[in-house]
Amino acid sequence: MEDIVDTGIYISSEDYWKWRLTIEEQGHAGTRVKLCQRDVKIKELERSIEVFKFQSANREHDKAKDEYIKIKKEIEGKIGLPLNDVIIDEHTFEVRQIKNMEKGE
Repeated sequence: MEDIVDTGIYISSEDYWKWRLTIEEQGHAGTRVKLCQRDVKIKELERSIEVFKFQSANREHDKAKDEYIKIKKEIEGKIGLPLNDVIIDEHTFEVRQIKNMEKGE
């Protein structure tokens, strides 16, 4: 335990309250710094999550595109006709060619 010894030195009440308020303001400012650091860390984590979601969506897109190309080639091999410039009837599954009217086809 510490002993408190009187020094006989006094400061004005104005100086005391200035000193006391600056201590409190320093504490509040320190708290604000910690909150801002936390907010920055949260924003960094949110950004990391968004980057991960983007990368995941990009991989899914690439996989779906590769699967589409594979299936397209498979169907083209079966029917002997490229699937460019065609439509497929979703009820009868008939493959119909689209003729370009400008070219006179």
